[in-house]
Amino acid sequence: MDDVNTNDQGESEQTAIALGSNLSISQVSDLHEKFLDIIREPESVVIDASEIEHTDTAGLQCLYSFKVSMDEEGTPVSWDAPSDAFIKAAQLLGMREHLGL
Repeated sequence: MDDVNTNDQGESEQTAIALGSNLSISQVSDLHEKFLDIIREPESVVIDASEIEHTDTAGLQCLYSFKVSMDEEGTPVSWDAPSDAFIKAAQLLGMREHLGL
């Protein structure tokens, strides 16, 4: 994962998360820690998956867990231009609809 930014969008804030080109088990621990910090804030989240070239089951499971947690809090999560590779991986694992792609 490359970056997490918080932007002031008028009255509400929005957190942007850039996933970078590789989302795999080797990034899950760091990603999970960042997600825990974000879950504590009542901000909408935009996940930039536009650069993803490779993802594995662990990476998608981590994103799904985060999305479920945010949904339970009533905090919107949206996607910014998910790459074809990311969408195909989610589809292959039956997670496309669960992730809201």
